[in-house]
Amino acid sequence: MDHLNSEGPKIKKLSSQVLQHINQTISVSQKDIIRLDARIIQWINNQGWDGLRSIQRKAITPILKGDTDVIISAPTSGGKTEAFFLPACTAVAEQSKGYSILYISPLKALINDQFRRLEDLGALLNISVTPWHGDISPSIKMKSINNPQGILLVTPESLESLLINKSRLVKQSMSSLKYLCIDEFHAFIGTERGYHLLSLLERLEHLVNRVSQPVPRIALSATFGEDKDLISTILRPKGNFPYIIIEGERTDKVTYITLNGYVEYEDSPEDSYPLTNELFIECRGSANLIFPNTKGRVEEISAKLKDYCERLSVPNEFFPHHGSLSTELRVDLEKRLQNSSGPPTTAVCTTTLELGVDIGKVDTVYQVLSPPNRVSSLRQRYGRSGRREKGPVLKMLIQEKPYTADNTNIVDLLCPNIIQSLALIKLISCDGWIEPPDSSNKHFSTFVHQILAVLAQWGSIRIQQLYYLLCINGPFKKIEIDHFKELLVHLGRKKYIQQLESNELVLGIQGNAVVGHFNFYSVFSTPIEYRIISDKRQLGTIPIGFTIMEEQNIIFAGKYWKIISIDEEKRSILVKPLKGGKPPQFLGDGMLLHQRVAQEMYEIYRLGELPKITNPNFIFRISEKTMDLFKIGVKHFRRLKLNDERIIQNGENCVVFTWAGTKITDTLVILLRKEGFNASRISDFALEVSNTTRADLRSYLLYVLSNTGIPNETNLASIQNRKHLEKEKYDKLLPASLLFLSHGSRAFDSKGLKKCIDKILGIT
Repeated sequence: MDHLNSEGPKIKKLSSQVLQHINQTISVSQKDIIRLDARIIQWINNQGWDGLRSIQRKAITPILKGDTDVIISAPTSGGKTEAFFLPACTAVAEQSKGYSILYISPLKALINDQFRRLEDLGALLNISVTPWHGDISPSIKMKSINNPQGILLVTPESLESLLINKSRLVKQSMSSLKYLCIDEFHAFIGTERGYHLLSLLERLEHLVNRVSQPVPRIALSATFGEDKDLISTILRPKGNFPYIIIEGERTDKVTYITLNGYVEYEDSPEDSYPLTNELFIECRGSANLIFPNTKGRVEEISAKLKDYCERLSVPNEFFPHHGSLSTELRVDLEKRLQNSSGPPTTAVCTTTLELGVDIGKVDTVYQVLSPPNRVSSLRQRYGRSGRREKGPVLKMLIQEKPYTADNTNIVDLLCPNIIQSLALIKLISCDGWIEPPDSSNKHFSTFVHQILAVLAQWGSIRIQQLYYLLCINGPFKKIEIDHFKELLVHLGRKKYIQQLESNELVLGIQGNAVVGHFNFYSVFSTPIEYRIISDKRQLGTIPIGFTIMEEQNIIFAGKYWKIISIDEEKRSILVKPLKGGKPPQFLGDGMLLHQRVAQEMYEIYRLGELPKITNPNFIFRISEKTMDLFKIGVKHFRRLKLNDERIIQNGENCVVFTWAGTKITDTLVILLRKEGFNASRISDFALEVSNTTRADLRSYLLYVLSNTGIPNETNLASIQNRKHLEKEKYDKLLPASLLFLSHGSRAFDSKGLKKCIDKILGIT
C-alpha cells in the first residue's frame, strides 16, 4: 500500500494507477473506503484492520455529503467513533481556518480519551485536535484561540463558557463548522444536561448565522429505545433538517450472564463474607469492573477487597472509581486499566465507568448487591466487557435479606432483588427493550439557567426573541407562554433580570451575581448531603434525591427511623428509631424504576417460572442457591395471595403493592399523605401505611375514584414544603407555582395512578 502515500489530501486527486492498485488490494466488500482520504486509508492499514465494519461503511456517504443529521447506534466498542471521524476528517482535510468539527462529550475523561485516539490521525492529515475543558492547561487553549482550526473537543459546560465569555471568538471560529458530533447521546436524553445541550446548539447556530443552513448533527450512542425515530426529534427539536439512522449489524458474539444469589448475614465474620470472598477469588489476576450502584458501597467493597490483599500479603488490585475522587486518582486508575501489559486491575465503580471511556480489555463486569433500576444501565455496563475477540460477560452477585421467622417485612420475603434481576435480563435478552425518554419533565430549572445564560451571552434580547429561541425553536417546547411570562415577572421582581425602556431584557443585580459564580456553566448539582441525627448523635450523612417529609419513615444504617424534623439551613434530619422487624433492603441506584420493569417482576412472580431466554446470542446461567431464593420469593408471593390481592394487612400496618414503578408508587404515597395517612415508600413497587386497616384504605381509594378524583401532579406537589422540592440546581429561583408544576411533572403521575388504583381495587 505504499502508493497511498501519494501527494494530495483527497482521494479524487490520486492517479488512476493508484486507484487501480487500491482496487486490487481491497476486498470487494471494502471498496467503498476508496472515497476516504488516501492518508486515512493509510492510517486504517496501519491499524491492522481487516476492513471497515458495517456501520463505518454505511456512514461514509451520508457524512461526506453533509446534508443530513446522522444517528449512529451500535454497542460499546462497535466502531461508532471511527464511523463518524473517518469520513468527516476526509471532508475537512483541506480546511485550514476555523474549527471544522465540534465534538461534544458528557465526560472530560472521554474527551481525553478521544484526543489520544485522534492525535495520530490528526497529525497525519495536518488537522489540529484540541481538547477543551476545565482540566486543560491555559496554554493549550490559548494556542487554539490564536489559531482556531480543526477539531474542538468540549463538554456542554465548556461550550456554555465559550458562548458567554468568548462569543466573538466562537462566531469567528465556528462559522465554518462542517459537523457537530455528540458522543454518548443516550446519556443526555431526557436529562437536565440534555436540554442544556440542545439549547446550546440552537444558540450556537444563531450566533454563527447557520439557522437557514444548519450544521449537520451526528449522534453516537450505544443504546436507544424502541422508537428510534423519536431520537431524531430529540436531536433536533426544530425538525427542520432530514436525518438517517445507521444501526450496527447484530453481532454473532454471545453474551454470557450468570446470576448468583446470596443472603446477607449481619453476624458473618469479616473474612468469611461470601459475596466479597467470591469477588476476591474470581477477580484476582484479571481486569474487571464491579458496579455496586452507590458511592458508599463502592468505598465499602473496594476497602474490603484491599484488606484481603493486605492480609494475604499480595499486591492490591482493587481500586475505587467515582465522581467524588480527585481527577488524578481517576485518571491513574483509567491508565492502569488501559495498560494491557500492566498489573491486573479491578475497578469498583459507579456510573463514572458506565460510558465509553476506553479502558482496554475488561474480562468480566460484576453487578453486585442489588441490580440497577434501569435496563439501559445494565446493558451499558456489561457492554464494557468482552471487547474485541469475545462477547460480553456479566456476573450478577445479588444479595437478599435473611428470610427468618422474625422478618416481618413482606417485601424482603419476596426476594425482590433476584426477581428484579431476572426481569432486567428478560427485557434485555428477549424483548430488546430499554426505557423510553421521560417527556413529562418540563425542566424549569434548566430553563431559568438558559434565560440567564442567553442574557449573559447577548447582553440584551427582546422577550419575543427569547421565547422563540428557547421554546419555539429550542428544546423547551412544553413551557407555555403564560408560564414564560409568569417566570419573567418573578425573575424581574427578584432582580435576576430587568427590562429596559427599549423593552429589551438584561441581567439584573442578582442575575449578574449568579452568572458570575464559577459553577454557573453547569445545570446540574451534586445531591445535597443531609446529616442524620438521633438523640444528639450524628449517625452519618445521606444525599437527598427523593421526597422527604416529617413523620415519614426512612431506612438508614440498616434500621428503620421516623423523621421528627428537617432543618434546611443546617441540612440535618432529626430521627427517632422505630421498633419492629428488620428493614427492607433498599440499595437502589437512585434512579426511577420504570413501570414496565415492575410489571415484568409481577409476571415472573405470577407465573412462578424462570423467564425463558430464547435469544441464541444470550447464554444465561443461574446458581442453585439463586434458584432456592427464587422459589422462596414465589412461595411467599403465593402465600400472601398477591396474584389476587394488592393490599396486605401486616399487623397494625398495611402494605400496598402497586407493581407500577417508582413514579406511580410515589404518587400514591403523596396522595395518601395528603389525606392524613402515614404512608412511606418501602420499595419501588410497594408502600407501607402505618396504623390503618385494609378496609379503610380500600374505602378511601374507592371514594377518590368515585368522588374527588386524583389531584393533578401540581396539586400533589403543593402540599409539601417548597424547600423539600428544590432538587434541581435553579429550582430556588422559581416562583412557588412553577416549582410545584416543575416538581410535580418530574416526580408524579396522576394518570398512571388512576390505572394503578383500578388494579389495586380489582376494577380492571
